[in-house]
Amino acid sequence: MKGDSVQYTMMKARSGLDVPAIADSRGVHPLHSLVDPRREGARLAGALEEGFLVFLGLGGAFHIEAALENKNTRRVIIIEHNKEALKELLAQKEALLGDRRVTLLVDSPPAETERFVLNEYNPLLYGALRVIPLRTRVAFDPEAFAASAASVDSALKKTAADFSVQSLFGIRWFSNILRNLEKARTPGGELPALSRMALVAAGPSLDSQLSLLKKERKSLFVLASDTSLPALLAAGILPDGVISIDCQHISYHHFMAGLPRNIPLFLDLASPPVVASLSDRVIFCAGGHPLARYIARAGSPSPSLIHQEAM
Repeated sequence: MKGDSVQYTMMKARSGLDVPAIADSRGVHPLHSLVDPRREGARLAGALEEGFLVFLGLGGAFHIEAALENKNTRRVIIIEHNKEALKELLAQKEALLGDRRVTLLVDSPPAETERFVLNEYNPLLYGALRVIPLRTRVAFDPEAFAASAASVDSALKKTAADFSVQSLFGIRWFSNILRNLEKARTPGGELPALSRMALVAAGPSLDSQLSLLKKERKSLFVLASDTSLPALLAAGILPDGVISIDCQHISYHHFMAGLPRNIPLFLDLASPPVVASLSDRVIFCAGGHPLARYIARAGSPSPSLIHQEAM
C-alpha cells in the first residue's frame, strides 16, 4: 500500500490511552497494543541496551517515550514518511520533539538519511546502534522504509570501517592530544586580514603552477599543505602559513627541509607533538577525534583552539 494513502484514526485502548490506527479496505489496524500501549512500550524499551536508536515510524510514540526513560538511550532518530498524514500525530507529541536527544526525519531521501547518520553516530560516544521498526506502520509504506533502513545500514558500515582505523590509531591520537594541550594554551598569534589566498597542495600540477605563484606572490597569502612545503621551499617560495592535519608521525618528514619558526603552523590537536615543536606560532584545531571535540565544546583554555566539525 502506498504511503500517500495513509490516514490515521484514533482508537481507545483499555488503559484509556488514544492509539493511532490506519484504516483501509481490510479494516482498522492499530499501531500499538489496545490493552496497555504504554506498558507494551516499556517492555520493548527495557530490553534495549544500545545508546543510539533509530525508530522507523512514529505512531503514538509510546515505545519511543519509554526508550527515552531508559538510562542507556543517548540519541534517538525517528524516521517517518508522508508528512501530511504525520501532522495528525505531531500535535500530541510536542514534549517528545522538545527532547534534545530526538531528531525527526520526515520524507528524507536515502542519501540525506545516510549523511545525517554518518554525521551524528559515533560508536565511542553512543555505543551500539539499533534500528527499531514500528511494524504495522512500516507495512503500509514498505518501499520508503526499506530505503531508509538501507541508508542507515550503509552509514553504519561506513562508520564501522572508519572506526576500525580510529581503533588502530586511537591510542596514539589520544596521547598526542594530551601532550599538545599545554602548548595549545599559548595563543598562536593573530593573522592579517586576507583578501586573496592561495591554498597550495602537492600534486602533478604543482610544478607547472610555481611560476604563476611567484608572479602573484606579493598579493597572496600562501597557505601550504605540509606535503607541498618541500616543493615550495625548493622553488624559493616561503609560505605565509602551513597546515598539517595528518595525525601520523610520518607528517614530520614533510618538514625536514626546514620551516622558519615564525611561520604560522595550523595543526590538528592530535598531530604529533614533534611537529608542533617546529613553530613558535602554532594554531591548533579540533578535528574528528572525540576527545578533541569534547575539549573544544567544553571550552578550551586556549583561544587558539578552533572547533571544526571536520578538517
